[in-house]
Amino acid sequence: AVVAVVAICGIVSAAGIEVGDKRSGFDFMTPQTQALQADDMSNPGMLWVLQGEQLWQQAQGRADVACSGCHDDARQTMRGVAARYPAFDAATGRP
Repeated sequence: AVVAVVAICGIVSAAGIEVGDKRSGFDFMTPQTQALQADDMSNPGMLWVLQGEQLWQQAQGRADVACSGCHDDARQTMRGVAARYPAFDAATGRP
């Protein structure tokens, strides 16, 4: 319960910040961390992106089909998908 109250207070206080006063978390990073995020070749998170690109092309499952077989280039066909998933299906009452 305490965690919920603290979280709600944080949301309420964040909502009160004027648009011009809002800052990205990037602004609070050290220059070294900012440089790491700006350089894809140095950012360790990009290793997961590269692995995902390989898996996208790799045929899997009983049908032995890659995701790219139906969805082509994920940079185009999957743009914005993460922003709306998981989706909730009202008919089944499930995501």
